[in-house]
Amino acid sequence: MNVVDVPDDARDGNSLTICNMLVKCADISNPTREWSLCQKWAYRIVEEYFDQTKEEREKGLPVTMEVFDRKTCNVPLTQCGFIDMFVREAFANFSEFANLGHLSAQLEANYEQWKSQTSSWTPANNVSLHI
Repeated sequence: MNVVDVPDDARDGNSLTICNMLVKCADISNPTREWSLCQKWAYRIVEEYFDQTKEEREKGLPVTMEVFDRKTCNVPLTQCGFIDMFVREAFANFSEFANLGHLSAQLEANYEQWKSQTSSWTPANNVSLHI
């Protein structure tokens, strides 16, 4: 099975839109990966955002992503928010042009994994994310 299987009739006149959607979905696809990869890369990205927030504060710059303060961040909650705000909609829209059922199923499984961790997560978990 191809990861993306776009029917011929959907390609006509929509090539640029399909390509743009493909690139966007690829960019934000981490939550559609198997859980171990999804978690590993989410932690790497969050570490980068923690560093950015810290550096912005140290330099007296406006903090662009206040939620990524290592002392207060609930990482699973940020991942649920990312999925809710960006990933689901992008993949739902692209699914009109491509067969992404297997990715959508993994996305929902990962969402449930993150959701199950939100209430037990504490900022102490942010000290050493397992990356």
